[in-house]
Amino acid sequence: MNGHDPERQALLPPPNTRQDTDVQHQAVDSVLARQELRPRDPPLWGLAAISLLVTVGYTWYTVLVHADPVELGWFAFHPMLQTAAVFAFAMGVMTLQPTLSAASKEAGRARHQKIQLGLGFPLILLGSLSVIVHKEKMGWPHFTSLHSKVGLATLILLVLQALAGGASLWGKGVAVGGEERGKSLWKWHRLWATSSSRCSWLPSSWEVRLRTGPR
Repeated sequence: MNGHDPERQALLPPPNTRQDTDVQHQAVDSVLARQELRPRDPPLWGLAAISLLVTVGYTWYTVLVHADPVELGWFAFHPMLQTAAVFAFAMGVMTLQPTLSAASKEAGRARHQKIQLGLGFPLILLGSLSVIVHKEKMGWPHFTSLHSKVGLATLILLVLQALAGGASLWGKGVAVGGEERGKSLWKWHRLWATSSSRCSWLPSSWEVRLRTGPR
């Protein structure tokens, strides 16, 4: 019996055809459409999330394993909480995408607020408080280094950013004079997010003085 035997051919799976490939592509597109995702969204999200997790993981490893958390005191919480806050803020921004429909846009905004206000801000405030407490216990002056000054400016910018975002959405923009002004402010809010996100990464990327703490 050879490969051209009709009985043998009937038992073999049919070869892939162009039509089969088209059907597979249509199935993938259908799944992405139901989830309101563009084909490039999952790999881009994955790349961003992995980059952020590497930064957070390396920071936590450095503090908990490479250094002595007990010796660092309250300062040990500062780099860990700040990098975790940056990760949360980034995830809160990423959840706004994509906005292929009005329903997905509203759902994204709701998730955005929950992540930013419920997770990001508590983390960054606690991280900032930890270094303030540490300096008080050590008797060191506050905001003397470039790192601390940029960090303070970034925190102020984030607070203003949150106030602008809330004013543009809550009560349909009643705090800024109505829905149309709220929409306009929301556009600026998204634009400012680019600057504030870059500023939040700047202090996090600087080397942490794990042995002596901040000065």
